[in-house]
Amino acid sequence: MLRSADVTRATSCIADRLGLRHDDVLLATTPIPSSFQLVAALMPAVHTGAAVALVAGRPVAEMWQVARDNRATVLVAYPLTLADIVNAPDAADDPPFRVALSGGSPLAPRIKRDYLSTLGISLLESYGQSEMGGFMAMGSPADGERALEGWVGRPLPDRAAYVAGVVEPFDELPAGEVGEVLVAHGFFPEYRNKPDRFADTTQGGVLHTGDLAVADADGHIKVLGRTNEAASAAARGGFLRELEDALYGHPAVLHAAVVDRGDGDLAGFYEVRSGHPVAPDELIAHAGATVPAALLPSTMTELDAMPRTFSGKADRLGLAHRAAG
Repeated sequence: MLRSADVTRATSCIADRLGLRHDDVLLATTPIPSSFQLVAALMPAVHTGAAVALVAGRPVAEMWQVARDNRATVLVAYPLTLADIVNAPDAADDPPFRVALSGGSPLAPRIKRDYLSTLGISLLESYGQSEMGGFMAMGSPADGERALEGWVGRPLPDRAAYVAGVVEPFDELPAGEVGEVLVAHGFFPEYRNKPDRFADTTQGGVLHTGDLAVADADGHIKVLGRTNEAASAAARGGFLRELEDALYGHPAVLHAAVVDRGDGDLAGFYEVRSGHPVAPDELIAHAGATVPAALLPSTMTELDAMPRTFSGKADRLGLAHRAAG
């Protein structure tokens, strides 16, 4: 359950962080039922009088055509679609966008760099949950090199998000220490018909996001993984996200995903950019240059196309079933 006032305030803050104006046109690439679509595109546009072009489910070439025909200024998409768009054959041919916004899942720094080098624009990252009806943190064009190093950005004004210890009293940790992201106010008032789960999620009067992160001295947040990954990350010397970021660091990779096989080993999957082949062993060796050996996948499989959920995220559950089989 979400409060209308909280969502309205949250999306007004998002519109302000994006610098939206009445003459902006947002290219919205996620399905309308997606909560990300609501808070990242539709409601911010309502606040400012901007227009929205709905292109979910269309081929990337059509997305680019709609963007150019309507001089779209803001691109809103999940990471897989963002990678597809910036790697399209004619991406650098008169791109109309002034900024792009990602959400829904972690964003590899390589994709941010691609947007800067190919389109000449900032790709902002957002961090939120359906329980929020908004974002806890979001980047801005002023973040510069820090954003290219994997930092999401600062918390938004309507949410007091911070990194804290996992044991009460859930005090804020010093900069650089890993802890759980907590939100002090502005979160949802209940899980419908699940009072015990709500009580557990909001123990201590704060929202426990279940995400581990670090914050820097200026309050920028970098999300590392889920709290249930803590033990395995300690044993492997890193989080799955770090391995995925390393795989994306290879110039031949278009999409990459890593899943736990269920037996303690990891399985990697990837899709290559057109005309840029790379062998699995070469890709593992590339990742091994930046992540610990214990974090490397035991298998690496090239896919014709990365499987996706209805909303457009990587189908990690399907990949996990495939790896376990």
